[in-house]
Amino acid sequence: MIFVYTIEATFVHFFGEDQSANNEQYFPNGGISLPNELTPNLAKNTRRGRPEKDYILTIGTAKELAMIENNEKGRAIRKYFIRCEEHLKEIAPAIQKKALKRLKARLEVADYSRPMCDALTEQRKALGKSANNTVFTNEFDMINRIVLGTTSSKYKKANNLTGNIRDHLNEFELNHIAYLENANITLIHIGYDYHQRKAELIKLSHAYLIRHMAQVA
Repeated sequence: MIFVYTIEATFVHFFGEDQSANNEQYFPNGGISLPNELTPNLAKNTRRGRPEKDYILTIGTAKELAMIENNEKGRAIRKYFIRCEEHLKEIAPAIQKKALKRLKARLEVADYSRPMCDALTEQRKALGKSANNTVFTNEFDMINRIVLGTTSSKYKKANNLTGNIRDHLNEFELNHIAYLENANITLIHIGYDYHQRKAELIKLSHAYLIRHMAQVA
């Protein structure tokens, strides 16, 4: 996982002044490759009311521009970057570690989802019933609701989310879901119906939360 840190060119070049029209003329003079290191970013000028082009720079390119500005503003920006780099060295490892742990939790949820659906299919086949998308959706929604305290649709609406709700959850929520999905597979195999599974998963969820609170206390 690679993190790319960027900054707007206008901020670096003019320290907040709106001079985006001059950006393309300025960058070649500094020997900076426009196609490779600059990403155009169209934005509306709030004072003039018309779209103007700015650029999103990598931190390395932004520092080059700060060095070209041999004045008080340029020196101030260089000091700013030095402070940012010092701070970044302190927090970047923690940020990356947190992101990787969340990714691991998301993959674990995905690993349990297929076996859970397969178990449901087998159970319904044994009962002479078919398994369709509605059956699977109801099962996922049941677990999501236990973890989130509300339905998936209401949670997404309240938080202005789109797509798969699990792509938006944090590491703890994903681990909670993975734990319940794994338990649910066992409950399906031993013949529990939907309502029995739901009641048992609620108990397991409460126990999971109690253990978690004891660990962080």
